[in-house]
Amino acid sequence: MRALAAWLGRGKPPIMEAAIQATTLSPRAFAGQSPIPDAAGLVRSAERLAAKTHQAPTTAGRGVVLVVADFLPLYDQQSGGLRLKTLMALICALEWDVVFCSFTPAEQSPGPLATEAGRLRYENALREIGVSRFLYGNEDARAYLAQSGRDVRYAFISFPSIAMAFIPLVRLHCPWARILYDMVDFHYLRMSREAELIGDPTLRAAAEATLAQELSCIATADLTFAVTEDEKAALLRHAPDAVIDVLPNVFDMPADEPPGPAGRRDLLFVGGFWHKPNGDAVRWFVKEIWPELHREMPDLVFRVVGANADADILAFDAMPNIEILGFVPDLTELQRTSRVFVAPLRYGAGMKGKVGQSLAHGLPVVATPVGAEGMALEHGVNIMVAETPQDFARQVIQLVRDDALWLALQKQGRALIADTLSTDVVRRKLGDILRD
Repeated sequence: MRALAAWLGRGKPPIMEAAIQATTLSPRAFAGQSPIPDAAGLVRSAERLAAKTHQAPTTAGRGVVLVVADFLPLYDQQSGGLRLKTLMALICALEWDVVFCSFTPAEQSPGPLATEAGRLRYENALREIGVSRFLYGNEDARAYLAQSGRDVRYAFISFPSIAMAFIPLVRLHCPWARILYDMVDFHYLRMSREAELIGDPTLRAAAEATLAQELSCIATADLTFAVTEDEKAALLRHAPDAVIDVLPNVFDMPADEPPGPAGRRDLLFVGGFWHKPNGDAVRWFVKEIWPELHREMPDLVFRVVGANADADILAFDAMPNIEILGFVPDLTELQRTSRVFVAPLRYGAGMKGKVGQSLAHGLPVVATPVGAEGMALEHGVNIMVAETPQDFARQVIQLVRDDALWLALQKQGRALIADTLSTDVVRRKLGDILRD
């Protein structure tokens, strides 16, 4: 069945998909045959068999896009969760029926998803954008695929460990479905950067194992999504024959113009502390950069927003002019009143949602090279980039004091996001990918 699908090209007319999916022919019947003899006759036989034994898919519209992730997207706590929720909204707007599968069973879901009320809140947010059904855990997923797998046209699967477990299920129950593997970020790259930073050979070995896992997922998916062009290029060096496209973070552009520099003050950092690079970034900033800033500008305040901070991050709240705010459900006021967003990330991968979101809302950014990567940002044009603590502090001070530079960065930063990473841009890209 898979050999025939490859020969004909998956995604051909839906009636053909239904016919081939409905057959009970063995995949071994086509093994080693290239080209397939009398393909047209084989298809006609499959259609006749399907007409006798199965009904056509019943899903209205284009069909189902099955989205699989670790758990319900925590869109108000994690940039990855916000990206996934936004992508699902765009897919729904393209008239696909979206079914979401949490790889984690409901009773094992983390954080606010651990309670029924918490899950319901995040489910309802997805229902509002058009998600039609929710599945939890392996058993729920298997039952759904066994019953309704013929309706699935695309399986959008995030993270390597989840893809390793889930791709075989999709291939078994809906062989016509195209598998879209969303890397979220290049996990090997992030882990190897951390290993190099802290000098940990065990972590380096784990990174190599993760690379093998990621390359396996890329080889078995129909299409792999990298988040940035740089990561696509890096992946192709490891797997030159891979089919890889870029599906970046996506940002809503506020309808109204953001306020200018007048009346703005202080520094802002946003990042959930489940993600290790965020904790390292705040610790490095407070220990290496903040002392110079505090000496030079004693009235400046550094505010940190993010859920699940550990004890050493919370302890910074006792320091002069540092405020650890924890989870803040709506960042609008902070984005409109802060003077500078800081992204002092020393390792990581992919595109930094916190940076793109700040630029979209008109809040200029000072970042490390890791914090600025993946968005074609230019130092001094739409962002300020610093490698050393001393340079980072100097550029923050410059942005606090220089209104002309601040305004230029605000304008160019918003323009870059609107032109390359806005919902309108990514909607067109998804429309090209999810063809009926």
